[in-house]
Amino acid sequence: MADLERALADHQGETRRWAFTGSVFLGVVVAGRGIRAFGQFVDPREFADLREGQRLAFHAMDVILTAGVLGGGSDALHQFVTTFTDFMTKTRGNLNQ
Repeated sequence: MADLERALADHQGETRRWAFTGSVFLGVVVAGRGIRAFGQFVDPREFADLREGQRLAFHAMDVILTAGVLGGGSDALHQFVTTFTDFMTKTRGNLNQ
């Protein structure tokens, strides 16, 4: 019975990996076609003063984050943001000491 449970768990893990990879790939395709999460909140006129590399970096990060949200769901983004805010809070606490 334990062998069957292990085989089922292995199969479920493999299926999840394939599903996640496929959904992130589709998220990149969708975001690459122009449906992006963060670009809608930025005024394009603000890009006039940025260098080409900075604009490219913003668009690339926007595509990656949008694909992550579409492919991995909002929980993955929430974990990333929580980790970042915890790090910043600890850093701020260390600076105050």
